[in-house]
Amino acid sequence: RFEDTFGQVLVQLAQDNSVLRMGSYSQLVYRILLNRSIDYLYVLSMYEAAIGNLEEQLAIKGGSNKAVLINRVSTAKLELEAMVRVVEPFFENVLPKLPALVSHNDDGKAILPTRVCRHYKFDMQNNFDEFLRKARTQIKLCDSLVAEYDRKSKDQVNSVLNYLTMVMFVILPMQILTGLYGMNFKHMPELEWQYGYHYFFTLAACVTALTAGVVLCVYQASLP
Repeated sequence: RFEDTFGQVLVQLAQDNSVLRMGSYSQLVYRILLNRSIDYLYVLSMYEAAIGNLEEQLAIKGGSNKAVLINRVSTAKLELEAMVRVVEPFFENVLPKLPALVSHNDDGKAILPTRVCRHYKFDMQNNFDEFLRKARTQIKLCDSLVAEYDRKSKDQVNSVLNYLTMVMFVILPMQILTGLYGMNFKHMPELEWQYGYHYFFTLAACVTALTAGVVLCVYQASLP
């Protein structure tokens, strides 16, 4: 937070022989911005560790809380995108103009030496550039984790649907026979047969076995 950064600067100002106390207010502003850029890198390192931990947990097979983990990944992505939206305009529009905003005294001499200005600006550019680069990398990683989770979920649902389809296809002949012999016709010779009951189940078992064999052949033929 900005309050923490400002607090760090106050601590440095309270130290004896502090460099900030010997400089101007412009140097103080540059130092605050530099500390802020370092804070962003520190926060990003915590996000990297957290996302890496979530990635490892998602890779564990049989995990029961993957939906909760993927929600955390989505939340981390949104927070990183929010930080990028804050830093990117400053990095692209404000930071390049900072040297032009250095104050001058009545003699026309810069209050903040050009060398110090260039040094602070160089460090801030490196820090913010590293932050934006790593933040975008983490955002892409979050996108890939969410996409991988969605793909595996769809594959799991498709596997269940395929299994149910195969089961329904196998028992379909028995359902047809059951519906056929369940009709209320007056003359059905099989109903008066002595072994009609055994005949029905024998016929149903044979047709079911034949259908299962066809399904198995088709499945093996579809394998690469």
